[in-house]
Amino acid sequence: MTLFGSRLKYLRINSNLTQRELAEIINVSTSTIGMYEKDAREPSFETLIKIASYFNVSIDYLLGYTNEKVGLLHNENSQQTMAEKTFFKIVLQYPELLNLLDEVKDKEIHKLIKLLEIIRDEN
Repeated sequence: MTLFGSRLKYLRINSNLTQRELAEIINVSTSTIGMYEKDAREPSFETLIKIASYFNVSIDYLLGYTNEKVGLLHNENSQQTMAEKTFFKIVLQYPELLNLLDEVKDKEIHKLIKLLEIIRDEN
């Protein structure tokens, strides 16, 4: 049994949001929010990240794997390094990067790092 729908509805109501308002925030239709809340439809990974980020909860909480609400990015007691926190921040802002990085081969990663260094040095 999935808890996603009930947890999403709980978070939305506790934030005093209508389905329409939440739909606008995460860029889906109002009917999609309704289907999510009824567990009739599942969000994409990108949408799941948007929801978790907006409500400041972990994806594990949304999916029912834990009852701990606070996401790792926002947990002040987290043992994460600055690099890990930066990575999570970037992924939350640009979730499409995960799909692109998944398709990049190891030798292309080194080219990507050099390109990012050039961009950083130009600024």
